[in-house]
Amino acid sequence: LLKFISGMGKSCATPQLPEYDPDNPLNSLSPGLATLIGVLQGLNGWMDELPPASLENIRFGNPVFKKWHQRLMERLPNM
Repeated sequence: LLKFISGMGKSCATPQLPEYDPDNPLNSLSPGLATLIGVLQGLNGWMDELPPASLENIRFGNPVFKKWHQRLMERLPNM
């Protein structure tokens, strides 16, 4: 019984994660999470490329958001 319980405990234990490397932070992530972080970093970069317009005399939101959304729709299939 002890062998069975010990074996079950070992089979449920999570494997040890690789050591964190600050020079390559995505190294220890699963491929899916690394891809998601890459997509989010790309979207974040778009905010630098498409800064918000001045909100003076704008009644219904920021017009630059339309450009940002258009870019998202164009590039979404490749993300």
